[in-house]
Amino acid sequence: MRAVLFLVGLALAGVGPLGIGVARAEPTSPQAETVTPQAEEPGTPQAQPVVPPEEPVIQKTQPVIPKTQPVVIDRIAAVVNQEVITLSEVQEAVLQQAVAVAVARGGPLPQPGDPSLAAAALTPQALSQQMRRLIERRLQQQAAEQHGITVTEAELRQALEDIKTRNRFASDDALARALATEGMTVEAYRRQLRTELLIAKLVNREVRSTVVISADEVQHYYEQHADDFSLPERVRLRQIFLAAPAASKEEHESKRARAQAILEQLRSGAEFDQLARRYSNGPEAREGGALGWFAPGSLMPQLDRVAFGLQDGQISDLIESPLGWHILKLEEREGHRRQPFESIKDAVHSRLMEQRTQERYEEWFLELRRNAYVDIRL
Repeated sequence: MRAVLFLVGLALAGVGPLGIGVARAEPTSPQAETVTPQAEEPGTPQAQPVVPPEEPVIQKTQPVIPKTQPVVIDRIAAVVNQEVITLSEVQEAVLQQAVAVAVARGGPLPQPGDPSLAAAALTPQALSQQMRRLIERRLQQQAAEQHGITVTEAELRQALEDIKTRNRFASDDALARALATEGMTVEAYRRQLRTELLIAKLVNREVRSTVVISADEVQHYYEQHADDFSLPERVRLRQIFLAAPAASKEEHESKRARAQAILEQLRSGAEFDQLARRYSNGPEAREGGALGWFAPGSLMPQLDRVAFGLQDGQISDLIESPLGWHILKLEEREGHRRQPFESIKDAVHSRLMEQRTQERYEEWFLELRRNAYVDIRL
């Protein structure tokens, strides 16, 4: 199960709700940093100053991933308004990101209890990066609370059911077993999923709902980015294929001799489709060897190189592949061409919407950060 943590993994990898990239906090030095609202110029409305809170009591949370490196004393890593982020939380986030990255890349999953995972992942750079992301998430959670935004049990259950359906888990136990292989309990996953849903609601209300795009803007964007919506070059091919197992040298050479004889008939004027129906071993033989349209890179490398070097109506030499011998004929070629606006206007609108939403999100989050008290102690 490599996709169960996809939603949570996206957040840990720096992608915000609904595909919105999370705005990055300004780089900080290892020393403590206090960020407070900046004074405005005389005559402009003043933001209410934020008073640094009293030192809050640390409430240690249950770690999602077992500790792989001993921590003598947990300590405050940052204060966000009146809440704290502990060093153990930052370490857990770093280790979870290491697992999420492995899932996204499709490689072998690191074992959460493996000391080598902590040694490789808990670098100063990774800790600083996750610190900034945890601050961002904490600020968004606080904003959601201020706006009275919540996630109901019904919404959480529906999200979990959707995840089970997408990942083809037949039961809650199947989900639990899959999560366990990635070092996470169902309850921990529910907490993280609830946070993701909460932030998604907040962003939809405060950001996405404020972005309005007119039909004229969509048309203008299409005109200004025509190349982005053009179709690649493509070719229409026919093929005669003789299967030749490489394990049998004699049969391989026998098929080559037969393919060469067919090629000579073609060059003497024989009809390609007739010879394909008679001799080809490919499933397209009944259609006279018609393969259809192909864009660059969609064929085997041996065929791709030859196909896009042919001229209209030209027949190739013999082409050897691990499957056998091929003869290609280029029936027709189409160059880059622009897609009609009416056929892709919805896709253009979606792209423009995402760009505008990203811009609005960054503005909104910077304002959220500007009006917050943030004391970094890591």
